[in-house]
Amino acid sequence: MAEKYDFPYCYCCMYLTWIRINRLLNSWDGGAITGALFLELGFPLLAPIINIYMVIQVSGAIAGEFRTGTAKQLLIRPVSRTKLLFVKWFSMAVLGILFYLLIAFVLFLINMTFFGSGVSWADGANTMMSLVAYSLPSMLFYIMLAVLVACLTRSTALTIVITLIPYFFGDIFTILLNFYEWPKWVIFTHLDLINNYYMEETFIQQPFAHAWQSILFIGLHGVIFLVLAHIVFKKRDVL
Repeated sequence: MAEKYDFPYCYCCMYLTWIRINRLLNSWDGGAITGALFLELGFPLLAPIINIYMVIQVSGAIAGEFRTGTAKQLLIRPVSRTKLLFVKWFSMAVLGILFYLLIAFVLFLINMTFFGSGVSWADGANTMMSLVAYSLPSMLFYIMLAVLVACLTRSTALTIVITLIPYFFGDIFTILLNFYEWPKWVIFTHLDLINNYYMEETFIQQPFAHAWQSILFIGLHGVIFLVLAHIVFKKRDVL
């Protein structure tokens, strides 16, 4: 089970991120933002908080149960290890998608209420759903990576640290992509789909020509992570 103190930390991070958004809004052209700009600024800032929170939840649901011994209690019941691990990562994926939709709905209402002049509700909803769609592959990638690391290390702290490495090193490979060809085969350069493919004006070099190619590349890595995680989980001694 995830630790109880995960929730306050997550809420504090989201509150601090919201303060950053508010300051950005106040400093942007005297605070005047219209159209879908609020959505394009707000959602990419809040989505990483959801990603980090889901990594914490996965590490607690898998590695944390090894540490506390509850994994042994679950495995002595008449349920296969494959099914048990599947339920864990699938439920985390569904939870992450629900969080994304909740954040998107709140931002959409705020945008249309205070900043939606010149844009219809249909266009605003289309923009919001596009942002969600471009962000989902990255969130699912971090969940799948956290599942593999948690099965390998059985350590909550190591799972969180190793899984979040792309947040610190991804930008380095993205910058190198402007000068070399090989970084496009590094998964880190594909995770920021919004800046790579959604934003029209960006200095970032696209790793592939189309967004679906990067999504397929991310999905391939995710499938490999899950297959390895299931193999390790089935053979791992829980005693």
